[in-house]
Amino acid sequence: MTLLGLKTFKKLNLIQVLFGLSVAMFIFAKGVEVKAHGEDKPGPHGGFIQMPGAFHTEVVAEGDHRLKVYLLDMNWENPSTKDSSLEVKLQLGKKTTSFKCEMSENFYSCTLPKGNNLKKGKLEVQAQREGVKGSVAAYTLPLQWKKAEKSKEHQEHSGHHH
Repeated sequence: MTLLGLKTFKKLNLIQVLFGLSVAMFIFAKGVEVKAHGEDKPGPHGGFIQMPGAFHTEVVAEGDHRLKVYLLDMNWENPSTKDSSLEVKLQLGKKTTSFKCEMSENFYSCTLPKGNNLKKGKLEVQAQREGVKGSVAAYTLPLQWKKAEKSKEHQEHSGHHH
């Protein structure tokens, strides 16, 4: 009886260890997947992509005071505002400023109050797309592509002057 109990205990431990490993691998894969979902390349509207959940947010700056925010599906398509909501904040030091966002047919147009701009700080985008709530998507300001990408692109085009 004791021997059977010990075998069952060992088997249970193995199952728990395997479960723990699979959870750890899933978390790691999710972290890798976020980068693979486009933080390094422009979205369909030329904006910056984040994946706060089972959808993507695309932020497109329009000057220093306005943004367009698209709520895209998993394939970066079908922007939607149906059964959706959006809250955008600018975090600058200890100060948080909310954008005024208006829903359009397939995107949100957001404006910063006077005296603020998109030159520094952090954007926090809290979105819900078609009933699915995402976590906060954080964008570092100013919005810009990673320097490695730009310098590589610059090198590729530098020999094309006529």
